[in-house]
Amino acid sequence: MRKSLLRLISGGVAMIAAVSMTNAQTLTQDWKYTEELPGATDARWGTGFDGKVWTNNKTASKLIYWDENGKTELEIGAGGTGIAVDGAGNI
Repeated sequence: MRKSLLRLISGGVAMIAAVSMTNAQTLTQDWKYTEELPGATDARWGTGFDGKVWTNNKTASKLIYWDENGKTELEIGAGGTGIAVDGAGNI
């Protein structure tokens, strides 16, 4: 009885480990941008959607996004705004 219980427990642990490995997700880096980033005191909010990473530059009153093509800045006329994205991609 004791050996069969031990085998049952060890088999269950092995099965849990195998299942967790099959559900592991893979992260792939598509692009990277490390230059011309706003300072930590200027970029207060950020979000990502559809291959773009958005943040704001509160000092320059601009929304900035990065994608595989590089950096794009948009004039918004208000500094320090919070940003978010919905399921349709609206900022």
